[in-house]
Amino acid sequence: MKVQFLGNGLNAMGKWVKIWWLVGVAALIMGCQGGKKELPVSEKTADSFQVFVFAESPLMTIDSDKMADKLRLNQIPGMTPVIDSVVALTSVYQVLADTCLALEFDTFNLAIEDPNLYKQYLDLRQDRIMRLMYQEIIVDPVKVSDSAVLAGYETQKESFKQPDRYRARHIVISGDSFRHGTDSALYATLTDQQLDSMAHATLSQIRDRVTKGENFDTLAMLYSQDVNTAAMGGDLGYFELDQMVAPFDSTVKNTPVGKLSGIIKTEYGWHIIRVEDFSPEHYIPLDSVYQEVELKLKEQTLMEKSRAYMDSLKQAAVIVYDTAALMIVDSLHHDDDPLAYVDPDDTVYGNDTLYFREYNQNVLGFKRYKGIEGELPLSDKTELLSSVAVRYLLAQAARELGYLDDPRVVEWSREKIKQYSTSVMRTRLLGDGYEPSDEEMRAYFDAHIDDYAVERPLTVQHIVFADSSVAELVRDQLMSGVDFIEMVDKYYPGDPDIRRAAADLGEIGPNDMPGEFWRVGLATPVGAISHPVKTEYGYHLIKVLSRKYSLDFGQAVAKIKPILMRDHQRQILRAFVDSRLSEAPKIRWEYLDKLYFVRPGGPTLPPLPTRTDP
Repeated sequence: MKVQFLGNGLNAMGKWVKIWWLVGVAALIMGCQGGKKELPVSEKTADSFQVFVFAESPLMTIDSDKMADKLRLNQIPGMTPVIDSVVALTSVYQVLADTCLALEFDTFNLAIEDPNLYKQYLDLRQDRIMRLMYQEIIVDPVKVSDSAVLAGYETQKESFKQPDRYRARHIVISGDSFRHGTDSALYATLTDQQLDSMAHATLSQIRDRVTKGENFDTLAMLYSQDVNTAAMGGDLGYFELDQMVAPFDSTVKNTPVGKLSGIIKTEYGWHIIRVEDFSPEHYIPLDSVYQEVELKLKEQTLMEKSRAYMDSLKQAAVIVYDTAALMIVDSLHHDDDPLAYVDPDDTVYGNDTLYFREYNQNVLGFKRYKGIEGELPLSDKTELLSSVAVRYLLAQAARELGYLDDPRVVEWSREKIKQYSTSVMRTRLLGDGYEPSDEEMRAYFDAHIDDYAVERPLTVQHIVFADSSVAELVRDQLMSGVDFIEMVDKYYPGDPDIRRAAADLGEIGPNDMPGEFWRVGLATPVGAISHPVKTEYGYHLIKVLSRKYSLDFGQAVAKIKPILMRDHQRQILRAFVDSRLSEAPKIRWEYLDKLYFVRPGGPTLPPLPTRTDP
């Protein structure tokens, strides 16, 4: 039995009203004019590089800009881009293959060949149409007058009230910063009171330097222990008094603009403060917030118009609910079970069916909104379906108003179908199920074995001594838990300023250090410290920080397999293009070093050097 409800049951449509409204508000804010803004691939100016033809074929010519676009798509994230002959030739054939496939897309039925991708296209088309509708039906007619903005400003005026604000700079020194700083070992034996006195004395000296004419900002950068403001010369920006701790607040309030405070104590340490500016309480003038007020008023109007438009649609809508189907518990339904029909008698613009899958996609959120657990009663099921139906009401309106035949939509649809069809055709062309054999991978490994060897496998630090007994004694201390760098600072020979740098050898290989040093380092476990090792430089204690290993064939397979598969795909691509062309493309290899990558949304990168000749 089917029960018909005329013009009701759509009270839950607020969700779709809001979504449709937000689409338009986003368009207003971003300046999209009702559609997605097309971002430029590159901000390259016309005279950044002279455009030149890199490849010619019977099908088309490929210039440097076309190559740059394709090279950008081929660039692996995080890898240093290098354009060699292999990369360039692959890009040429990719451009030609895309063009060949695009010429054949009219014979490709995307709806049959890839239904999921076709549904994605339909969803994107509906989204685009909704944006156009919203822009032209709701947004474009809305005009906010100057008088309305003025009235809105007066209504909201209290929200534009700016309280007293101060701008100040400070320098802070604390005992804790001495204890936990880079030179903490120097202060390890001092008490908290001694460190606090030292901090006060240090800041007192800094204040004297300021009063004698030294630059406050520079001294803040050199000495302030506030890591958030030191680099900015101690600048705290503008703030209200209640944003700071009490002693700081009262000092700022009682220090004239441009003057330096005395030394004060807060929970963060000892401070001196210079007040830079004071902005008394005031209302932000309308000129400064005009656009903000205008946008808010426009948003309110758009919401009202959206709701009114939806109301007009629902008043004319006929939704027929299959109550027998709705009485069945949700767990017994299948995705394709019909639950309701939108304007079933309208065979031109309506006659849409609501299936269980759409109900099921929204039921959990609806239950949370309603605070319902378990099975929904019939009235709530119809309310939920009425909310889902709003999407179909908008689609019906779009058909009735002719948006599906709008030249903008038709052109966009053709290009999107071409893009998706070409993508599927390319994937099928390249995805022929090829898997490199063990013999092929072994042959590649043997031919490129040096690529899988680690040149510098050890990362080490060391201390060198003139006496082996002293070295052994220091090793005992290290093994008991003393910090290695602390021993470097104490025992490494030479200038104290370069001891740490000299002790850190970084990554080393067999040719970087004397043979005995290398042999012992190689035998020392990661994290361990060797016994003294004698070389021509003295006796070394070696600490191994990390070790890398050369890859054997089994480990290299994971790297070799994708390389061979990419090579195979290049061969397929080349064979496909050659089968469509009467002759191979002519490449102007003399221009190879003039090719460049394009950074998406940014300026063109300069030309990069080549690695190999064709």
